[in-house]
Amino acid sequence: MTADPRIEAVEFDLPGIMREKREIVESILRGSGVRRDNLHLCEGNALDSDALAGAVSGLEGPVAIAKEGLLRYLSRAEQKTLAQNIYRILSSKGGLWVTPDIITRTKVIYDDKARERRQMMSKMTGTDIERNMFEDTTEARKLFEGVGFEVAELEIEQMKDVLVSPEILKLEPERVTERLRGRVAFVMKVRR
Repeated sequence: MTADPRIEAVEFDLPGIMREKREIVESILRGSGVRRDNLHLCEGNALDSDALAGAVSGLEGPVAIAKEGLLRYLSRAEQKTLAQNIYRILSSKGGLWVTPDIITRTKVIYDDKARERRQMMSKMTGTDIERNMFEDTTEARKLFEGVGFEVAELEIEQMKDVLVSPEILKLEPERVTERLRGRVAFVMKVRR
């Protein structure tokens, strides 16, 4: 994405994680001899409205915000705070919020391996991932619409042909379909 100089990309994460990401990115860029002046690595907490707004303050609108892998670690109150923070940004700049983090109890994979992975992540982070799941997409939609978003729901399985990670991970097409079946992404914009 950042290869196109017309597109400004902002990566935003907690300070410790961002330091690690910065080291990795800088190492890759040094090794390749490539500059990415349009890639901005910002640290902060997405629940801090000022920090999140500050990360995108230099960008001209509209913006696209993609948050992946965060909602599962947030309580319902924190999810609402994040949504309100993003809503404020999109209200002023315009654009969209895209998240595939709509993990629901009705569609989650409950095989032993997936359960063990969730338990391990819960233990490592001190967060009850199972409790933070939405009961269903209706509950998730209600939270985001309650903040003021218009929500469009996309079946992730329909996007499997454009995903690159299954090829990198050498996953069989049937396995990809099985893992994505029933998973959704929300694309949200400020309701006018």
